[in-house]
Amino acid sequence: MSVGSNKFNFLRSSPFGTNGNIIIDSGTTLTFLQLDIFASFSQAISEVMDLKSMTSPIQTLEYCYERTTNDYKVPPVTAHFKDDDVNLKRENLFIRVVDDVVCLAFVGNSRENNMQIYGNIAPTNFLVSCNIKKSSIFFKPANCAAS
Repeated sequence: MSVGSNKFNFLRSSPFGTNGNIIIDSGTTLTFLQLDIFASFSQAISEVMDLKSMTSPIQTLEYCYERTTNDYKVPPVTAHFKDDDVNLKRENLFIRVVDDVVCLAFVGNSRENNMQIYGNIAPTNFLVSCNIKKSSIFFKPANCAAS
């Protein structure tokens, strides 16, 4: 993951014995990062957010901002995969939790397994393609709301 030119490298480990370092899970809403990575990643985002910081109405979410509309700017964030770099937009990074509060949809994983999970908010408006034989994944930007 990168915020601007600040890159955060994940450990190469997986509980499944593969070389990967994050699980892509459409059944998990938020993206879970190792605690140290999350601390640096979220701090880098918060330093450039030009919105009033708010206390989250949802205990799990730490980085929340006051905003009633969706016209706020976010820093350039890139998810780096083995074969593809994915430029994330506002809808991939933040969720509206109440009418006037948006929160970062990434959290630190404090569980014993320290597993990293790329949740289903992050690939919003992307078509995801997997090549199991080559162990590769690609993301194509799309307007999934269009008919």
